[in-house]
Amino acid sequence: MEYPNVIVIVVDTLREDHSWMLEQVLQEFGFVKYKNVITPSPWTVPAHASMFTGLYPLYHGAHESKERKDIHVRLGVEDLLSVYLWDKGYDTYLFTANPYIRPSFGFGGFSHFYESLYIPKSPFMSGEELKRLQELKSGRGKLHLAGTLILQREYKLLAKATLNLMVEPIYIRLLARINNWPMDKGVNKLVKTFKTVISAKDNPKFIFINLMEVHEPYFMGDTLGREGFIRNILEGVIDQQALKKWKEMYPREVRYVSKKILEIIMILKEQNMFDNSLVIITSDHGQLLGEHGRIGHGTFLYDELLVVPLFIKYPTGLALEQCVCPSQYISLTRLRPLIQGIVDGTISTDEVLYSPVVFAESYGIHQNIGQRVAGKGEMIDNLEKYRVAIYYRGFKGIFNVSDWKFEGIFQKDKRIEDNGDVLSYMKKKVIRFLGLKLRSKI
Repeated sequence: MEYPNVIVIVVDTLREDHSWMLEQVLQEFGFVKYKNVITPSPWTVPAHASMFTGLYPLYHGAHESKERKDIHVRLGVEDLLSVYLWDKGYDTYLFTANPYIRPSFGFGGFSHFYESLYIPKSPFMSGEELKRLQELKSGRGKLHLAGTLILQREYKLLAKATLNLMVEPIYIRLLARINNWPMDKGVNKLVKTFKTVISAKDNPKFIFINLMEVHEPYFMGDTLGREGFIRNILEGVIDQQALKKWKEMYPREVRYVSKKILEIIMILKEQNMFDNSLVIITSDHGQLLGEHGRIGHGTFLYDELLVVPLFIKYPTGLALEQCVCPSQYISLTRLRPLIQGIVDGTISTDEVLYSPVVFAESYGIHQNIGQRVAGKGEMIDNLEKYRVAIYYRGFKGIFNVSDWKFEGIFQKDKRIEDNGDVLSYMKKKVIRFLGLKLRSKI
């Protein structure tokens, strides 16, 4: 049996309503655009884990909690799509510009791993030294840090930090300009590597690619996605000047990465791989650009974060009937059964993608806000609760699992009054999704 190549490209942080430029690039290559596509999580690790496992975060476990944040969230499931295809005889390739999407975070099953992450780094200090400075600084000023270093007799580190403070900004700006950063966050290097190592020889290929261009930062000195996100969480404020730059640069990044995806497609064509390939292009989550008084991604369950684009090009000769399901939804958890069904030859329709109900989850603040929560206890406690968004027939419900109550029914993120029928149906589906065991633990 001749297996098709399977190629999955994730344009990290791409909102569905900003994907029209990518659609223009893809339209001449036979891609099907799907609608009503919902990611299971508003941030990277749990969303990718759902694509690899076919499970929601509740069941694969790679999600945030009160104690586990950010880089400490890892995927611990061994039954992955990549492993499944490797066992089928596929050569498996991971090309990533994302520091979270790598084998050390649990995304294994790849016989070939290529990292194209580029972040301008200090020329004088190691990662461990920078981490040590952050620990000593502890949210205070530079004078406090200098005094602490002197008291602890860490004179060498003080000298390095001083030199770094004087020279680093110039060095990083020069290096960034040479590498076209942050417009290019690794895709140029990735495309060059892709062209060098990919060919149609030998075994069928499973290729997973993560592209980071649409993710912040969007300009030199941009801290809106980190410090700005935390300040927005704690104080409800946004740097309006930085936000204006976000709104200007976000579509430019979409345009730039769309051109690079075209380059990848042309490489596949040159290698005679495109026709016999299942090519899936999607996003793991969206981005808030000031809507709802918020920025960035993670934590919240707004449509700007959860509704993502999905384009699929099926292998030539595969007579896959397309389901007309306008009132149904597609969860990214369904990509795995679609891929496996096509590889195994067990499906004749894309109906496997669809469901009348889909879910998305947030377990709280996904970033580590450290010790900056003084006086914000009640507000932080509210954000740290486990919530589930449920989509059904054009409605979205938000269920607060921690308090075991619905917080509202929405249409396009606007609260509406419900006649009771939709809410009653959603309650049944949420309880079934969560399972009775979970209720007893809350």
